[in-house]
Amino acid sequence: MHSLPTLGMMRPSPVHAGRSSRRVLSAAATAVVGFTFMQSTTVPVAAGATQGQCYSLPSAQARQGGALVAWNGSLLLVCGSFLPHCGPQLPVHLDDIWSTTAGAATPWRRFAKLGRQNARTHHAAAVLGDTLYILGGYGGPNHSAPVPLDSVVSLVLAGPDAPPRQHRPLPTGPTTNLGVTATDARPGVLFVAGGFVYPRIGAKVAQGETTAAVFAFRPATDTLYGDDAWSPLQPMRTARAAFGFAALPIGTNALRSAEMVRLVAAGGFSRSRTTGEFTPLSS
Repeated sequence: MHSLPTLGMMRPSPVHAGRSSRRVLSAAATAVVGFTFMQSTTVPVAAGATQGQCYSLPSAQARQGGALVAWNGSLLLVCGSFLPHCGPQLPVHLDDIWSTTAGAATPWRRFAKLGRQNARTHHAAAVLGDTLYILGGYGGPNHSAPVPLDSVVSLVLAGPDAPPRQHRPLPTGPTTNLGVTATDARPGVLFVAGGFVYPRIGAKVAQGETTAAVFAFRPATDTLYGDDAWSPLQPMRTARAAFGFAALPIGTNALRSAEMVRLVAAGGFSRSRTTGEFTPLSS
């Protein structure tokens, strides 16, 4: 096994802070964490449809680029996209959230809608308490070229009919295929890493490249932007996107009262700035 990137211990300095700045103790990383995946059966598309016919998406599972999170004993499938089977092969971005009971053969049901302006795919999502946070991804009008997003929105899951809140955008700019994780050892904090970044050059978005950037994001919970704070941490050794990302508590540091956290990044791909080639990562 190749060694994993170390996300180093350091004291971050907040950027994009609101009315007040909060310092977040950062974390180091070198271990792999195991995961268990639940596979859900997909619902077939409309019976009898032939090539060239248009038909509607039948249910929650028939999509790509969605994010799966756990909350209150349920699984939530967040947004995503699909390619229509007629006309130009350009994606339809979805703004809905579906839920099912974790570990049970219960049907999926629509849980909430975020609104067309928040539709996206190949994004990241995580839950803090009873709030769902959705970061980056591709969006834009349906049946058009995808537009990379820098927006961060949240939804209070206990009241999913309320409109989502907007937060301070990603400090890396428009980013897709990024990683996000959280741990009870750092309540109220999301760790955000890597992704495929599309730098802005004036009004245009430049060709994308992978990033090694890592941030701690402490979102505000009351007013627009409020005290949202992005704090940069030590970057990963290798820039990457579309990777596994987790936070692992490792005990209390004798010099600090807060519990230390190990951030783990595994796999994904990188892209050469010079050649533009994509390289799968085994570390």
